[in-house]
Amino acid sequence: MVRPFSFVCFAAAFTAVGVTGNGQSTSDWLIVPGKRIGPVTGGATRADLVRFFGAKRVDDDYVSTGRDTEPEVGTIVNGDDPGAELHILWNEDKPEPHVAFVAICPGAADVSAGCRWHTAEGITIGTTLKALEKLNAGPFKLMGMGSDRGGVVVSFSGGRLERLRPLRGCIGLQLEEGAGEPTPERAAWLDQIEADREFLSSHPAMQRINPNVQWMTFSFEPCEETGPPHPSQ
Repeated sequence: MVRPFSFVCFAAAFTAVGVTGNGQSTSDWLIVPGKRIGPVTGGATRADLVRFFGAKRVDDDYVSTGRDTEPEVGTIVNGDDPGAELHILWNEDKPEPHVAFVAICPGAADVSAGCRWHTAEGITIGTTLKALEKLNAGPFKLMGMGSDRGGVVVSFSGGRLERLRPLRGCIGLQLEEGAGEPTPERAAWLDQIEADREFLSSHPAMQRINPNVQWMTFSFEPCEETGPPHPSQ
C-alpha cells in the first residue's frame, strides 16, 4: 500500500483523452485533479501505460518521489524526456497493481524546456509563488524553506484553489527558491523564512524570493488536508 503525500488539491473540468496505440497524443498534457494525468487514471495498470505511451517509453526502475527522499522501486514513463517524464508508484492491494502516486517531471526544474504537464489553470513546474497567489485570488500557506518539507503548500486558505479540492486525486506542490545573486540582502530575506513552520505567501521575504514549483506530484489515494511531502513509509 502506498501512503501518498498529504496534498493540497485542485479540480478542473474533464476533457476528452486522445491517445494512439503507439503513444500519447501530443495535445493531451492536461492534469485533471481527481481524474487523471493525460490518459493515466487511478485504475491504470502497467499494461495500460504500455498501451498509452508505447513499450519503449515504459521502464521499471528506481523512481524519484520527492525532494530529499530515497528512490523507490516503481515505473518511469518518458524517461528520456524530462519535460514529459512521470515517475510512478503502484498500489498492490488489489489483484493487479494500479497507479497510486505520480511524480510529475521530477527533473524538469533543471532543464530549460520545462514541463509539458499542466493543470487547466496553467500550474506546472516553474510556476511562481506570485502566480499561485494570483490564481488563488489571495495568499496561501506554505512551509518555510530549508528542510525536507520546505516550500510545501499546506493550504490555499479559502482562496479559489482551496475550494477546488476533490476527495481524492490530489496535486502536491513544493516550492523552492529560484536562481538569484547571492547578495547579503538575499541572504537576509532567506534567513527570515528558513524555518520548519508555516508562512503566508504574502510574507515580505516570500515575496522578495518568489520561490517556484520544483516538485509536483499526484496521488490517487484519499486526500488529506496537510502533511509532509513523502509518498510512502
